[in-house]
Parts: sequence; C-alpha cells; structure tokens
Amino acid sequence: MERRFDLHGCRWWAIIVAVSGMAVSGCHAMYTVPPSAITASGAPARLWVTGLDHETVIIDSPSLEGDTLTGLFDGEPVHFALSQTTALRTSRTAPVRTAATVLAVGAVTFAGLWYMQHRPFVGNAQFCGNALSSGSQPPMPLVSCCPAVDSVPC
Repeated sequence: MERRFDLHGCRWWAIIVAVSGMAVSGCHAMYTVPPSAITASGAPARLWVTGLDHETVIIDSPSLEGDTLTGLFDGEPVHFALSQTTALRTSRTAPVRTAATVLAVGAVTFAGLWYMQHRPFVGNAQFCGNALSSGSQPPMPLVSCCPAVDSVPC
C-alpha cells in the first residue's frame, strides 16, 4: 500500500509547534534597564549589554561602579564603560503574557480534544461483551460486533 504525504496532519503539527513556541516564550519579556537601576541591592541577576558595535553580551551579577559596568561573563570578570553601550536589558516575568499563554494552550488543547471526540468518521461502533462481572462470571472483554464476519465473536 502506498503511503501518501498527509498535508492535513502537517497543518496540525505546524499549529502544535507554533503554540509550543508561544508557550515557551510567553512567560518572560525583555525590559530596558536604566543605569541608575543597577545598584548593589536592586541589580538584576543577569543583564544583556549591547555595545556600540551591536554585539550583545550576557553578564551575571552586574554592578555599577562610577561609569563602569562590571559583571561576570563565562565566570570571568568583565568591565564596560557606559559610554560604550547602547542598551542594557533584563528578562523579567510577564504575568499578562503568562496568563494569555495558559489560556491559549488550554483553548487549543480543548479544541483538539473536542475535535478528536467529534470526528465524523469515528463513532457509532457497536461493541459486544459485558465489562461488568455478574455474580461468579468474570467480565468479558469488549470486542467489535461484526455480524457479517464469522471470525469476530458476538
């Protein structure tokens, strides 16, 4: 039997990948940090520093000493002059985006389950057997009834 490429199934996979990507990126957002917000007590744990050459470096444990930004890059101390940077950004939780992501993933999950339950080509199958035991008899397994075929017990 020849197996064909199922475009309908690929569409569902594309939707699943898109929703998963949204779910992964939906809980955090990047915010610009003014240099005055980098103090010893209120500094973010991680800072994205963009230089004049548009190269971005992620530093841990940032601190500001005068006009010099100091932090750790790959465990080694690094220093940046604030005049040589174009942007300081940090990642923070985004509660509204998180709630929207949870609602969207829940809606897609519900729609997928509803679709699976209400597919037009599934359902109305008859089953023979007794799943419940009656008295001393063990339960019979449920099997499809097919009166036209003798090999299926009914």
